[in-house]
Amino acid sequence: MEKADQSNQTLVTDLGQSIDSIRNAHGQLGDLGTTAATPADLASRIRLYDRLLWEISGVRRRLAKDLRSRSTSLLASSRESRH
Repeated sequence: MEKADQSNQTLVTDLGQSIDSIRNAHGQLGDLGTTAATPADLASRIRLYDRLLWEISGVRRRLAKDLRSRSTSLLASSRESRH
């Protein structure tokens, strides 16, 4: 059980960091929208969008992994209780 609690805390910490990074990038993109788009501005926006996509896909991967892990645990518990 302690391992599951530690795993849950790690997941929450990782997700929190990703959400903070997403918020930061979103705020920076909003700031960029008020200025004329120079080549440097466009390059900066591309990097920010890349970071957003990376973080969002990371959140998805971590949640999917956690869901698979929980499903496997529930199935194993269900099988054990039947025997």
